[in-house]
Order: sequence, then C-alpha cells, then structure tokens
Amino acid sequence: PRGMTHTTFSLLSIILIFIQLASSSTVSYPEKPKIEGEWRLLKFSERHFEWITIQEIGSIASQNQTPYNSTRVASEMAIKSIRRSKGNRYMDITLDYEEGMRTSRNAWNGPRNIPDYPIPNPAAHKEVLVMMSKVDESNLAQTVKDMSSLKTRFYKSSIASKSPSLIRERVEAYVKSSGQTDVKVDYIENTKFQQNNVRVIIPAKAGSTKQSEVVVIGAHLDSTVSRSNNDPDTYSPGADDDASGSSTALETFRLILQGKWRGSRAIHFVWFAAEEAGLLGSQTVAKKYKAEGLNVYGMLQLDMTGYFPNGPQFTLMNDPNIEFTDYLASVAKAYLPKVKAERSTCGYSCSDHYSFDSQGFPAGLAIEASLSKMNPKIHSVGDLISLLDFKGMSNFVSLAIAFSTEIAR
Repeated sequence: PRGMTHTTFSLLSIILIFIQLASSSTVSYPEKPKIEGEWRLLKFSERHFEWITIQEIGSIASQNQTPYNSTRVASEMAIKSIRRSKGNRYMDITLDYEEGMRTSRNAWNGPRNIPDYPIPNPAAHKEVLVMMSKVDESNLAQTVKDMSSLKTRFYKSSIASKSPSLIRERVEAYVKSSGQTDVKVDYIENTKFQQNNVRVIIPAKAGSTKQSEVVVIGAHLDSTVSRSNNDPDTYSPGADDDASGSSTALETFRLILQGKWRGSRAIHFVWFAAEEAGLLGSQTVAKKYKAEGLNVYGMLQLDMTGYFPNGPQFTLMNDPNIEFTDYLASVAKAYLPKVKAERSTCGYSCSDHYSFDSQGFPAGLAIEASLSKMNPKIHSVGDLISLLDFKGMSNFVSLAIAFSTEIAR
C-alpha cells in the first residue's frame, strides 16, 4: 500500500541512492552497484538519481511485499514515483551511463523559454478549420480497438514489435493512398530492446529556409500493468494509456496529409516505444534530433485523450515549460473556445515531452484530466475501450492540427 513505511520496505530493496543538492549546473551519477542484478539508473528529478533493479521496480509497482535480497532502502521519492497509480515519474537513463556519461547534462537552472510563436488566428487559416471539421470518430475508435486488442504492448514482451508494425502499416497505407511521395515513414530503432519508434515526416514546403526546424506531435505506443516488469507477457490492454493518444496522433496525421498542407517547418509525427519504462523510446529520438542538429520548434505529447466522465475537456500541463503551455492554451481558446481547458501539473518525467525538454526543446502535454481526475483504470486490465469517449477525443485531434499548423507555418 502507498502508506507502507520506509522500514517495512527495506525488506524489498537493494538500492544505491545518491542525492546531491548542490547548486552546480551538473550532478554526478552514483556508481553502479556491484551486487548481481539487472540494474537500472533512474532519474527522479534533475538532481536525484538511484540504481534500482528491474525486479525491484516490478515489486514496487505491484506493491508486492515479498522480500527480495534486501540490504538497502529505497528513498520515499523512488517508492512513490514508481508506485504512482497514474503512471511513473522517472526517466530511465541507464543507456547514458553505459555510454560513458557520469554527470547529468540536464540539470536546468532558470526558466524555460519558447520561440516567438505567432498569435493563433483561425480566421486567417480557413484550410485548418476545414481539416478540423473532418475528424472521423470511427477512425479513432478503430485504432484504439486494434491496439488494445493486442494482448500487451509492453516493450519487453514477446510481441513488443506488433504495436509499431500496426502503426507503421496504417501510416504507410495513408501515405500510399495520398500519392504524396515526399512524405517519409521510418523506424527509429532502440538499441537495447525490440520495440521501435515509428516516425512519419510531412516535409516543409519547397524553398523553405527553415529546413532544420521541426514540429513534433508525439504519443506512446506501449502499454503496461503493475505486473509487466515481472511478467512481460501479462495482459495489458492500455486503451486509454496510450492507444487513445496514438489514435489521436494518427488521425491528426491523416487529416494534415489529406489536406496536402505544407508549412515553413516540417511536421514529425512520432509514436514512442517504452514510455512506461522511463521514457526510453522518446529519449532515443530526442537525443538523435539534438545530435543531428535538428531544432525542435515545439513538441506536443498526446497521452491519454479519451476519458471524460464529466464531459469533454482538455487538461494542459504547466510543467515543465509553463510558457509553452500558455501558448498551447491560447491555441485551444482561439480554435476550440467551447471546449473546457483546465491547467494542472503532472510531475517530473510524467510523459515523453520531458525527453525533449531535457534536450532543451520547448515541449508540453495535453491530457484528459488532472492526475486526481483521470481514468482510474490505467495500468490495469480494466483500461478498456468501453470507457472512452471518441467525440471528446476528437477535440484533441483538432487541437493538435491547430497547434502544429500554427507554429509550423
């Protein structure tokens, strides 16, 4: 249970903990424990890192009180972050450590900034309103049905590659039927597991001088339940988390593609692998973009866009970049004034937008509700399509169309 004491949990954990609160711009990572186990280096804040085994992550997440070779104690932050019923609050940075990094490059000081985005102006962009009017709720429902019909989409399962294949096949079918040969689809592979990120690029218009600037619309294609780390093939439907966001991104892509829209900046749609394991797939993508010199002009993550017990709405998360969220709210107000838009916070590394923020890119999250009001069935076998409202979900498609075309223009 969430109230379990620090002392009780000492019977479950082998943890090496390092917390540095100094004011320096970099923070050293703790050394990897020499005790046998599949150790992962988890980042719980810009200055808090812990080594925890996969088995322990699974035990904490499932609130399993079976002892596990315990000699040390997990911090309260780690326990609460891993055990959160509304999703994990950490970034798995083991690969950085394995590649030789020994200090954090992402210890931010000061506020985030955003580019000089245009004032949202629906009246000047009738073609965007036309695209928004063509959202097809049956498309949204079909994609969620197909994704959640897979036994699991967990990144370490024996069928981990099926969800990327499903998304890619659907994207390629849309591209083929459009006849637009300049639209490119590919995988961005992850080096340590067999679940790829899927990407499709709508290029900038011919002659654009902003070819190095891109807009990213993201969602995650994996799923999990509390037992997944210890039983990777256990049933994990993930209809809302995040087949809903994946479906929203796919329908957004379809409409911009069919509208033959082109801006000064390319729009990249990316479906990320292994979000539930500590943002692994999106870290791969964000670091790749940074290394290649791509400037992500803005990144919008769509995570859980389908559960509205009190009627359709948006919840726009203020963290980590409140200026970005202010702009996203202005887009929502201009293009969808009748849809309620709330503001909230989700906590460190709550979804894939944090991977882009960690590379210095402006990024934010649109989600169905605040943490206390969102779908209570996520990360369980009860996260089913029957709980979703596709009319409410269609508003997120319209928001993503409006946001991406405004800043890519």
